[in-house]
Amino acid sequence: MIHSKNSHGVGGFTLIEALMAITILALIITPLFILQGSILRNVTYFSQRLRRVFLAKNFLFEMRIEAEKQQAEQAFALEKKIDEPLTQLAYKREKLPKESVLSSIEDLYVERVKATWEQQGQQLTQEIVSIVHKKPKPKEEKKEKKDEEETT
Repeated sequence: MIHSKNSHGVGGFTLIEALMAITILALIITPLFILQGSILRNVTYFSQRLRRVFLAKNFLFEMRIEAEKQQAEQAFALEKKIDEPLTQLAYKREKLPKESVLSSIEDLYVERVKATWEQQGQQLTQEIVSIVHKKPKPKEEKKEKKDEEETT
């Protein structure tokens, strides 16, 4: 530090020292601001993705209820568009493929919910896959036989 005194006898920094201090401070702070911006972008991206996962999960449960109401035995598919946030949801339930290891278990179905949306000009997709066992309905003949046995 160069010691300089003004006309009043008070010491201080020279212009060069002040500029050097500001330059060093700027070199330290700039990467921190860049890092903060990057973190905020990632948080926004993943929060949007997580929001779509929650929408897809809720849609999966809604479709299970709807499939039960319609008493859908086999494959079942339905699509839904949500305005806020703009998302396209597609539900599909189908029999487990025969080449699957689990195909020996009867009445297993694969449920898929696919959420599709656009973010910053990119088409993004998130998919939830679930395997569900659907209990077979008792046959009417068995019920009738039981009713006959009870009456006799």
